[in-house]
Amino acid sequence: MTFVNEKSILWAKRSAVHTLSQRAVSTEALRKKIMERACRRYEGIEPEEAAELAEAAVSFCIGQGFLNDALFAEYRVSEGVRKGHSKRKIAMTLKDKGIEREDARQAVSEVEDIESAVNLARKKGYGPWRRVESDQKRLVKEVSAFARNGFSSEIAWKVIRMTVEDAEDR
Repeated sequence: MTFVNEKSILWAKRSAVHTLSQRAVSTEALRKKIMERACRRYEGIEPEEAAELAEAAVSFCIGQGFLNDALFAEYRVSEGVRKGHSKRKIAMTLKDKGIEREDARQAVSEVEDIESAVNLARKKGYGPWRRVESDQKRLVKEVSAFARNGFSSEIAWKVIRMTVEDAEDR
């Protein structure tokens, strides 16, 4: 029994549009989501048929302008910078989300790690925004936090030694 027909394709398109109305997703993530939903909805559907439904839905969304990996990548990059993630961490996130290497490289190319590091310091109260006196233990904790977010020790120390005025100018 074939599950790919006009009615199921319409369902897949509606499901894709519903997903995109809830949150921004990459092409690959949408494809996987529709395939999972198709397998749950149509018992006994073959993986090739589920993939065909997903491809029809993705093609429809791209054609309508609802789905654009380059814009999604830009959104995730700006979100990463705001959260204080390094270029490296943002690129890994984009890769995990299924963004093509070229789209990811282009989106990350304009990011300055120092800007992201300043955002992390501001958010966590490190460096110039530290409220307590710094001691060796505190400095190690701060540098470790920068390292966990993908920053080099050079950038970490640069931000930790900044003044609030220097950091605000960034």
